[in-house]
Amino acid sequence: MRQLQSVSIRLAYFITLGYLGIHAEEPTLSSVLWDGFAGQQPTPWQIQNRVIDRISFSHNMQAVFLPDDFKVHPEWLPWVNGAPQAPETVNSYLWQPDLTNLTLVPHTVNRVLHFFEANPDKLSFSLGMNDTTNFGDPASNSPLTTPRRWFRGRPDYSDLVFTYTNAVAEQVAVKYPDKYIGALAYYWHENVPTFPVHPNVVPYLCADRTQYYDVAFKVEDLELIRKWGRAGPKFIGLYDYWYGHPFIVPRITFQAQSDAIAVARESGVRAWFVEMNPIQGFDAGKLWLTAQLMNRPEADAHALLAEFYQNYYGSTAVPMQEFFESCETIWMSQPGKARWLKYYKDIQQVRLFPLATCNRLSALLDIAYQQADSTIIGERIEQTRSAFAATTAVSHYWHAVTEAERVAESVGSVQLAVGSLNQNFASSPHSTANCKLQTVNFTLFSLLKLRSAAKLALKNAVDKGNVPMASMEFLFSDDLLPRLAKKLRIGAGDISAEQLQQNPELATALRLDRLTPLRKRLRGGDFELGQFVQRGSKSLEEPTGWKLFAREAEYLAVTLRPESAHSGNVGMRVEGADALALGQWVRTAPDESLQFSGWLRGAIDPSSRVRICLEFSDAEGRTLFTTKCDRFTGNYSSTQWVELVVYGKAPVGAVWVRCNIFINSLYPGQWVEVDDFSLMQLVAA
Repeated sequence: MRQLQSVSIRLAYFITLGYLGIHAEEPTLSSVLWDGFAGQQPTPWQIQNRVIDRISFSHNMQAVFLPDDFKVHPEWLPWVNGAPQAPETVNSYLWQPDLTNLTLVPHTVNRVLHFFEANPDKLSFSLGMNDTTNFGDPASNSPLTTPRRWFRGRPDYSDLVFTYTNAVAEQVAVKYPDKYIGALAYYWHENVPTFPVHPNVVPYLCADRTQYYDVAFKVEDLELIRKWGRAGPKFIGLYDYWYGHPFIVPRITFQAQSDAIAVARESGVRAWFVEMNPIQGFDAGKLWLTAQLMNRPEADAHALLAEFYQNYYGSTAVPMQEFFESCETIWMSQPGKARWLKYYKDIQQVRLFPLATCNRLSALLDIAYQQADSTIIGERIEQTRSAFAATTAVSHYWHAVTEAERVAESVGSVQLAVGSLNQNFASSPHSTANCKLQTVNFTLFSLLKLRSAAKLALKNAVDKGNVPMASMEFLFSDDLLPRLAKKLRIGAGDISAEQLQQNPELATALRLDRLTPLRKRLRGGDFELGQFVQRGSKSLEEPTGWKLFAREAEYLAVTLRPESAHSGNVGMRVEGADALALGQWVRTAPDESLQFSGWLRGAIDPSSRVRICLEFSDAEGRTLFTTKCDRFTGNYSSTQWVELVVYGKAPVGAVWVRCNIFINSLYPGQWVEVDDFSLMQLVAA
């Protein structure tokens, strides 16, 4: 058995992993890079595991087309709704050049040639598109994109992107036949184009392969890898998302990793990039297995993992193996279809780990900790325990909140809400005599205590080097408590003045009986009128007074119709949205207390993101403050209307407040209806 060696990996924090051996043979992959490792130089662990980057491929249009280039050639800019979208700075990236303009090619070729002349040791130059779908109206109407083709529910722009990439690669190869052009097969250009790709182009195939629990997606993606392998490039790369943070749950996908790597080898994959951001307590095995399989894709993943558990966890191998195998089963058994980065920065991810499951898995970790027979093994177990304690505490808090919301919205009874919460959560290991929900006044107090416990557990995980706090702030960006306070007409009870100061939106909701609402001007809050606007190939009905942003999607539809009305004649219905936002700017003044509310109903998935919030800005449009969001969770019948509400106080310097409605990540057949929104100024009675 190869001996365990301990080395340090420098991330955004320190992580210690065991390395099980160095293989002398040449690796199968010629370029491997994992994101999340801080610093420019490879760490000893990366070098030992041959995690070495050789191919440039990522988003890079901002380095090819500088702001000064567009001043000379404004025709290269993307035009949207009749206006050019010019980058403000060198670092601006929310644009693509107008790829229908063939004069882009000589400019790009010159920039690439100059790069290789100045950097003769470099193997490649990246022509990865910027990280945006803003290709402009000419691209949307190009013969290369019309009639519209769809892939994975999104527009298929592969012919447009790789026509440009091929043209550049062909001319560069005349002078540098052994240099490569890195590229991304990403989002709107994931699919194989309808023509061969130049041999010197190295496309990195971007996909969230942790979604292989969806068998149809897995089959489609593995076949897509094979198709790209036959598309013409000398070799191809894969781009994966195997986080780590910003997930608070263990995202264990050993079999998915193994399956993808096996098909990659036979399909000509020789380069790999992974967005990893590992959590120390969860991802040691993921990192090690990936490194071994990328060097030896023919190896048996189960045998490698058995070796890892035995050598890394020693005397605790059995309970630790059961823990991680259970976590993998949970992730790979989740319901629903695949979705790119499902639950990314979304607290709803903890719904995969209900409290009973967390308690069972925590018991395994406790057993492992008791069995640890050395300091280093105990430290490794404690890393996982502290990370999973944060998982458990956040899960307890969010399940309690969403259960309170479900009962309150579905039944509307305070006593039933309290009784249901007592039955489901009082036996939790995080409960105390003071936390048990015994009376109406204790309901919000108890939920606040659970939130505080979640934040404390998260801080403990951060202190032990598991995860940077900044990547987990999203966990508390959705706040349903102010709506519960308004809905149930509950007083503050035992909530302290300090807690109210830390939760100003809740404090406002708890004193509504002492405030007088004054209606502010919100145009079209009743959604009675609208006009059709074009968003790519889609004609959408934009409500009067609102600005509609909608990323083009195959099943997207936005209509105003009588069947969607909460009151009045019509309401708005949104179907199949990938990313949609409705916004309206209203004047405000510092210290104004505002209430933004409206009614929604719909059929959605737990990973759908339907929210409202307020965003305050100054006279120049700079954002000063954004409230937490109220969220439509879908925990109720699709026929039931639910009133969302957020509160916000205008900060110093505020001149405008933007009322936002976000509807994101709807599967085909899912829908949301919206009606009767208002903005109120709250003044002392």
